Amino acid sequence: MTEPQPDQLLLYGRPGCPMVPPVRALLDEAGVEYTYLDVRKDSEAAVRLRQLTGGFESVPTVVLPGGRVLVEPGVMALRRALAEMGIGNQPSAGSTLKAGLMNPVYVILALIALALTIACLLYTSDAADERSSVDLGGRRIIKQTNTLLHSGTHLLSQHESTRAQRITTDKHDTNTKRRQ
Repeated sequence: MTEPQPDQLLLYGRPGCPMVPPVRALLDEAGVEYTYLDVRKDSEAAVRLRQLTGGFESVPTVVLPGGRVLVEPGVMALRRALAEMGIGNQPSAGSTLKAGLMNPVYVILALIALALTIACLLYTSDAADERSSVDLGGRRIIKQTNTLLHSGTHLLSQHESTRAQRITTDKHDTNTKRRQ
């Protein structure tokens, strides 16, 4: 491998790193010419990468013309650095977002957030059902809360029992049949 030139943009990466494809997509969208160095295939590039990152094999690492090093930059940080140095076309916010969403970690985090949201909604719905009713020996009293706004400053809550609902159980059915 030849020694990299100081006026070219270098991108150190390796296959399987979820942060490399978004960086490559942003560089491609900006029309930036760069040299991709796979640290798994190029041992000299791996040595240079560890020198740049203090002994770590942190990818992606971008070396901008002039020697500025960006270790594991997000797409927004890279976009900002390219704009500051006047390198390439300024990619739109939409293409930057699209490049950033190429990282599968974000998809996994979004799915986790969705699952947690659904779980919280189900839990609060069940908890609200438990709080809004009282079981009194076979009769379930449904309580409703009427909230009134008084003079714009005080909230008054008034609990009232609006209806009683009979819960039929096997024991209750048995007692009814014995009476007949």
